[in-house]
Amino acid sequence: MFIFFPLQLIAFVTFPGVIVHEMAHRFFCDLIGIPVYEAEYFLIGEKKAGYIRHATTSNVGHQFLISIGPLIINTLLCALLTFPFMIVNSVELATQSPYSLVALIAMAWLGFSIGMHAFPSNQDLNVLKIVYKNNVPKSMMLRFIITIVVSFVRSVNIVPFFFLEPIYAYLISNILPMIMA
Repeated sequence: MFIFFPLQLIAFVTFPGVIVHEMAHRFFCDLIGIPVYEAEYFLIGEKKAGYIRHATTSNVGHQFLISIGPLIINTLLCALLTFPFMIVNSVELATQSPYSLVALIAMAWLGFSIGMHAFPSNQDLNVLKIVYKNNVPKSMMLRFIITIVVSFVRSVNIVPFFFLEPIYAYLISNILPMIMA
């Protein structure tokens, strides 16, 4: 049996991830000095859950950072925010005060929501593709990194949103606890 999850419902439930996704684009625009003309961090009932409209750049490295900003920022925040919940075992979880338990669950939901929106959209990648075609980088390393990252993200974007994004968020949530084990 196939269950349909409307993307707008998922975006609504995981809205912190949408907001952080757009803020990550904005962060890299500001960091690099690219003017931002318009920012909608969360839209309800729209085809796009949010967007950032910024000036164009001919620097492929800059556009790469802007385009994949959410992959960097959302991944880091997902790992950090879910860490407290992920290191508490079930016995310790049962002995937590109600306030601690609510705080742990809220941080886990926040981190997981942010992790689910780590992947740049196809539109983010299309902007990078245009800049790349017009200004192929001289650095073989930069070309290699862009090719690998874009190929990975495009392959993830082929699969419906509600399938790989939660798996990614779960895997990222387990990275720090596995490192510390």
